[in-house]
Amino acid sequence: MNEKFEFPFNELPKDLLEKELGNYLDPSHIVRIRQTSKANHTLFKPLGDEKKLTAFLEKAVRREDDAVQKMLKNDLSLLCKRGKVTDCSGRTFENISAFEYMLWALDKHGWMMLLDCIPKDKMNKELSKELLAQYNKVKNTGVTYTFNGKEITEHHFDFENTIIKALQDYEDMRNAPNPDFNSIDKQWKECVGGAQKLFPMHVVYEYCSDEFFVPVPTFNSKPRADSKSLIQETNILEDWFSVDSKLGSDFAIHRGNRWFSNGISVVSSQEMLSAEDDLAAMKKLCEIRTKDFTDLASAPESRLSISCSNPYGFIDHEFLEAINAGLLHLGGGTAGQFVVEQLLFGTKKSGGLMVNNPANMGFFQSFSKREDLLKIYSPLTAPVVFGILAAEMMYGFIVNTSLLHVSAATSNVDGFTQNASDLQKCLFNMIVLCIAALVSPIVNLIDIIGSGLNTISDGLEGCCTDRPSFF
Repeated sequence: MNEKFEFPFNELPKDLLEKELGNYLDPSHIVRIRQTSKANHTLFKPLGDEKKLTAFLEKAVRREDDAVQKMLKNDLSLLCKRGKVTDCSGRTFENISAFEYMLWALDKHGWMMLLDCIPKDKMNKELSKELLAQYNKVKNTGVTYTFNGKEITEHHFDFENTIIKALQDYEDMRNAPNPDFNSIDKQWKECVGGAQKLFPMHVVYEYCSDEFFVPVPTFNSKPRADSKSLIQETNILEDWFSVDSKLGSDFAIHRGNRWFSNGISVVSSQEMLSAEDDLAAMKKLCEIRTKDFTDLASAPESRLSISCSNPYGFIDHEFLEAINAGLLHLGGGTAGQFVVEQLLFGTKKSGGLMVNNPANMGFFQSFSKREDLLKIYSPLTAPVVFGILAAEMMYGFIVNTSLLHVSAATSNVDGFTQNASDLQKCLFNMIVLCIAALVSPIVNLIDIIGSGLNTISDGLEGCCTDRPSFF
């Protein structure tokens, strides 16, 4: 009788398994090995996860958006995971996430692509906190990478000391009283071309965008994913940012004006072309993307701001459901008590920090148990809680009204849409909370007088037991 042979991978040294075998196995091979047995599944899971993360990070830094979105759809946890990756310019990041890389690169369309992959029902408190923590790390500490054997820490890609400086020096040399053509040619090929070789992919795409650099663009629209240019000598479109490209040694890229066939051209000869338009465009791109980075967390219309820091207290869906449940199930569990219990003890503690704070009101203390709340609960607490939250909604309504006018005045379509949506949320929440504040004392009084009213919902069962009245 033939017995099934299973290779004893678990008997191999860990270093051999991770460093040697891992180099020869692609993710599909690892998946197949993991399916052979429970032991192999457990043994190869870390290696498989590492391979998947590496593949994801490589696609992210290369801005292979379709592949990135597909991988995030299957495994959203990849978004915040850190790993080692080398980008297209040769910078090696030892411990970075895809989101952090986009932030460092000042790649607005890249980070928005990642955030758009998060389903609305998946943006929970933990994910929001992690995204904001990674944003703050890049903003306050910076990102460390190795390039040409040198360790560098930056808060973002250095436009100023790379492409902007190279183009400015080129223009200064070109406009000098006695220009040295050999030096100018070297400055163009090696310095300007060398700076372009350091571009994150989104800057490469801006150079190849349908939007010309004359006049200086607003850089609002997402450019197409293209890195092809017109070779002057052959009049053929070729990839100027490939691994074997001579960018930085034989030529540099000139974005050009409308009279170029596609607005971009490889320039390798001493043509003394003006780079003023390219210089102005790079300065503008740096300015706009730096502002985009700041606005990502500070501007109220920002997705990260709303999702993570929630400065105006937009009440989430679960909290509104709690209010609705409290208003509907008047028997026994009153609106105010139900919502307060949800805030303090529910799985979704929206606004819990505001209520669960002894500095707010004498009613509100730090409760360790549900019974502690019941001992001090009175008909007065519900309208106070609802009133505070309604006032917060009114503040959010006023702020978003102002932002709506600003977005309209600046023709910011995305901002206008987001502000209009937030304005509607604030108004709806404020109305619901005001109704709850007015109704809850009456319901509490009915509850106290009508002791025969019992809990209707299982979720509210027993929430009025042993509760004295301070009415």
